[in-house]
Amino acid sequence: RDCTANEYVRKLLICMTAPFRAVKLYFQRSNKKREGLAFVLIAKNEAPYVKEWIDYHILAGVDHFYIYDNDSEDNLLEVLQPYVEMGIVDYKFWPGERGQLLAYNDAWKNYKFDCRYMAFIDADEFILPRENKSILDVVNEICDKNTDIAGISINWLIFGSAGQEKADLSRGVLERFLYRSNNDFNANRHIKQIANPRYINLVQSVHYSS
Repeated sequence: RDCTANEYVRKLLICMTAPFRAVKLYFQRSNKKREGLAFVLIAKNEAPYVKEWIDYHILAGVDHFYIYDNDSEDNLLEVLQPYVEMGIVDYKFWPGERGQLLAYNDAWKNYKFDCRYMAFIDADEFILPRENKSILDVVNEICDKNTDIAGISINWLIFGSAGQEKADLSRGVLERFLYRSNNDFNANRHIKQIANPRYINLVQSVHYSS
């Protein structure tokens, strides 16, 4: 009887403490999300590429992704679902034409208190942090030394086709495209931003905000 009673008490205590453990984990995840780096992506039929893009940037230090599905006809949501269930991706269906800036402005307005920094990039863009640091570490290092700035700009480095005429989807983007343009290539003048979303007034271009 004592063993049975002890087992009953043990189960009761587990049931009582489970909600508190869940709340603790929620706040741990929420705090990390608020202090971290989020990427905003609007995607249309990017299912073959988006998993590699997410996995790479997780390793590079991105904490969360806000992904807007612009009328995709492929299995984009199916690919994203495991990340949605893990709380890494927020998915939003975003129909219509010319919706990129609308999606970007929706993101910073609705999620500006959920992350420290926010970047607006495409599924064919990969940010490479230097010196074995995470992207967030680099941005923090720059912004902590210059408290009057709201973010940083990163120049493009355009990669070519590497002589490929057809897409080999059995290999990833990072494996297939190995050769980039020189730094002074004209298109590399374009930038993308990582910014504190609480200081954004308007995302007025796919390349920068004010």
